[in-house]
Amino acid sequence: MKVVYIGAKDALADAFLERMGKEGDDVYFISSAGDTKKNGNALKHRFYSVSLKGDMLESVLCSISPDCIVYAGTQMMDSSFCEQTEEDAAFFAKTLRAIAKWSQARVLLLSSVSVYGKKAGASLEEDEVSPSDELGMCYVRKEQLLETYRKRYGMNTAILRASQLYAERAKEGGRDFLSRIFMQISNRGGGENASSFYNEVLQPLHVSDFTDAIKRVLDSGKQGIYNVTGSFEISRSRVYELAAQMQGETALVSWEEAEDTILADSGKIKRELEWTDFKEITQQFLHREISYEKEQRKRKKKEKNKKEKNSSNTSLFLA
Repeated sequence: MKVVYIGAKDALADAFLERMGKEGDDVYFISSAGDTKKNGNALKHRFYSVSLKGDMLESVLCSISPDCIVYAGTQMMDSSFCEQTEEDAAFFAKTLRAIAKWSQARVLLLSSVSVYGKKAGASLEEDEVSPSDELGMCYVRKEQLLETYRKRYGMNTAILRASQLYAERAKEGGRDFLSRIFMQISNRGGGENASSFYNEVLQPLHVSDFTDAIKRVLDSGKQGIYNVTGSFEISRSRVYELAAQMQGETALVSWEEAEDTILADSGKIKRELEWTDFKEITQQFLHREISYEKEQRKRKKKEKNKKEKNSSNTSLFLA
């Protein structure tokens, strides 16, 4: 199978490219020209950096002529809205226009359970979408756009709505929920009081388990919408506690219980495609499989500036 993956150079791209490579599929990786993150694994595959401007995306897709396009976008790992999310929707629209012109390629859109919004209980695929934040609204727009093209051009499409994605290596500056928790702990370490956080229930989903779901939908040829969520629910406060213990931090946090939260039921994909998830974030913490990578360069630069400032102050004092 000839597959094009469009997304950021992140942990999800790593997991997907590795899995597809092992399965013997012909994989191409397209990322927006503004994505400057380094990713060695991505460069092992046929990689294209494409700008939103001009016709390069259409030319690249036409030359590849893929059987399927998996659209993750640049913000799939993000746990909150950012300005690039709007640009990502525009890039998806451009992708659909290119496909409509020349190709019968199947389109898989990777979306988020955030489209359901906060409510009591777990949402099913047929439930009405009612996003409660800007991130969810952006995913709804992409889903609506795909549905419009599906009806107009008879496209073969599927949508996978994922819960909170994570990988073993959380990073300082990362936008996934686990990296953000580690950063909150680092910023509030040393026993300082933290502001109140909402203690919502999470459904952490490891990137490798999500990749397996994508692969099963690709191989099955099925259309429609699938919820893909982690089976091992956990409170945000518990993840915070595990991450703090790993770092040896004692930051104080005030938790406010959330009345409603974003939860989804993934029974459909389990029944139809026999999918299941294996990674449990609690066990990964306990077995020390989770790590947090700090930005060494920034810290060294700050230390250097501090030393230079102290040296300058000493010189002035002696003078």
